[in-house]
Amino acid sequence: MSTEQVSRVPDLSSLKIDDRWRNSGRTGKRLSLFAAGLGAIVLLAGFVFAFKGQKPAVEVGIARGAGNSNAAALLNASGYVTPRRRSTVAAKITGRVTAVFAEEGMRVKAGQVLATLDNADARTRLESAKADRDATAASIEDLEVNLANAERELRRAAR
Repeated sequence: MSTEQVSRVPDLSSLKIDDRWRNSGRTGKRLSLFAAGLGAIVLLAGFVFAFKGQKPAVEVGIARGAGNSNAAALLNASGYVTPRRRSTVAAKITGRVTAVFAEEGMRVKAGQVLATLDNADARTRLESAKADRDATAASIEDLEVNLANAERELRRAAR
């Protein structure tokens, strides 16, 4: 007996997926997205129509005054309140406010201190100006001494 071995090699070409079936999934995805969008629009329209006719409930209460409830108001009006006189407050120098002694609406008298300013910058400028004045005075004295010497030299030269 001769035994022939029949060797069967498995055919893997039959396991391939045809390209036509591979591309057909896109149509299903598009259809499901369209159905989901259409469902969302229908739900939104349902909510709009359900709540469109409802009006908010408003509670109304009555308030009574403690005084005479039969007395009617003589005048009800709305408008602006303007002062009879206006005043403008300004400082002679600029600086940071360190203290405020008056508030808006208070009555004040002429000469009353309303606020104090930080005078450190002004004090520094004043001291600098005094130092410049003293230096100039010393320079003038030096020039006067030089003038007196020059006049003496002139008299000596003239003799």
